[in-house]
Amino acid sequence: PGLTVSEGGGTAGVSIRGASSSHTLVMLDGVPLNDPMSPAKSFDFGSFSLLGVERIEVLRGPQSVLYGSDALGGVINIISKKGSLAKAITQLEVQGGTAKNYSTQLESSGASYAVGAGVSGAKTSALDHNQTLNAHLQAETSSVPGFKAGAYTRFTHGVSESIFAQDTPFEFVDIGTEQLSLVGAKLAATSFSLWEPVLSIAYSRIERTNQHGSRDAVESLEKTRFKGERVLGEFQNTFVVSEASTWMLGIASTWDAGLSADTHARRAEQSVFVQNQYTTPGFFSVAGVRYDAGTAETFRWAPGYFVEPWGLTARASVGSGFKAPSLYQLYSSYGNTALAPERNVAFDAGLEKSILGTKLGLTYFRNDFFDLIDFDFSTLRYINVGIARTQGLEAMFSSELFGASLKSHYTYTLAKDLSSGLSLLRRPVHRAGIQAMTHPVLRLEAGFVVEHVGVREDINTLSASRTPERIKLSPYTTLDVLLAYTLSTSVKLTGKVANILNTSFEEIHGYPSPGRVFSVGGVFSL
Repeated sequence: PGLTVSEGGGTAGVSIRGASSSHTLVMLDGVPLNDPMSPAKSFDFGSFSLLGVERIEVLRGPQSVLYGSDALGGVINIISKKGSLAKAITQLEVQGGTAKNYSTQLESSGASYAVGAGVSGAKTSALDHNQTLNAHLQAETSSVPGFKAGAYTRFTHGVSESIFAQDTPFEFVDIGTEQLSLVGAKLAATSFSLWEPVLSIAYSRIERTNQHGSRDAVESLEKTRFKGERVLGEFQNTFVVSEASTWMLGIASTWDAGLSADTHARRAEQSVFVQNQYTTPGFFSVAGVRYDAGTAETFRWAPGYFVEPWGLTARASVGSGFKAPSLYQLYSSYGNTALAPERNVAFDAGLEKSILGTKLGLTYFRNDFFDLIDFDFSTLRYINVGIARTQGLEAMFSSELFGASLKSHYTYTLAKDLSSGLSLLRRPVHRAGIQAMTHPVLRLEAGFVVEHVGVREDINTLSASRTPERIKLSPYTTLDVLLAYTLSTSVKLTGKVANILNTSFEEIHGYPSPGRVFSVGGVFSL
């Protein structure tokens, strides 16, 4: 619960608890991916492939104490597949279907490595198509007594083509490319019983190009190019003080660089953070503070209490986050070097109840945002002007009974721009979903996913007056059906019908859904 996806125009963003998608810190194996050179310093999921991804972790609420800038709404950490099997295994996975939907990936993993490569493509709306090439490598070793070392690298190249307002006087096409390169290493000392030091360093680079114009002339238009680079170094120390208390102390340095037609900028940031984790029978707490030199000071406290006889857990958290201005907002021809960081203070509290293989949860949340950065058309500069508030309720239910799993969620969100009193764009008040998987017969898995998204506001750029105006996007409900059949220990067949009801909807105005999509595939162990 609490997540909203907006996809269209070849791009995609994820917001958490009504915050802007630029307030979501996206990480790959612990390395920040937000582009320091994009105007909003956000991460575009539209050109990112999930090939080679093992799982995705979501942290809700401000997480700047551990992760620094950009984590106002929360963190999405993408975890790559890692080697864990004593015996090496190689898998080929293929899938294809309607709406130009296809993917192929080949992966091999063993006890200390995982390597893979793949290609994929899909229509993200009726008028968009993305294609992605992906390769990744993970390796770990403990061959040196007392140390554990790891290295990883990932390369993604995406191409997107999007048509806006087809067959209208406003029609235009966007053709874009995005290339992500990432390499990193970690070294941990394991010979100390009460102290675990970890040294990590990583380098990431995102290069983007874009062509924009009429479909007949776009090939002759000049490309706009952006490049953002980041080097991150961190030394983290974990101290076990007692059975109940563990302290974490870390220092980090970040070097950002950006390049565009009118900007060539660099920035360095240093920070120090400390966090305590305290656990006793029934009570637990996480508390921490962080100082980013010349930028911000943040805090977080998250206590909780578990009543074992009732299977009831009460949780709460209060904390702050910040987002440093992007290099583009600071140093481009529209930049303002006097910009302050965007800030927020957030609170949440909730209950979780576990009984007979089921879990229920209810959480209230509130975020107050300050010094939000916007573009001032009177001065043609970025300025700190915005204040906003998001608040609401999250509810969840999950069950694992009789070989079947059932998960459901509901989020109620009120998201307001307090400067204007208007609702924040593309934030549905109501969002809900149900996911179920079962084994009706031996070797067969079957399931479905239902998602409902309520009314939300957007901007209509196609008005007759040619003046952008606010509109309400209609609510919609989609149903996906999933099937999988295990033929043998080395062959598994899969099938999916996405949006089987062929519901028509728009996540972003001007980009209609692709409709019903059929796909079939298989996983082959070699």
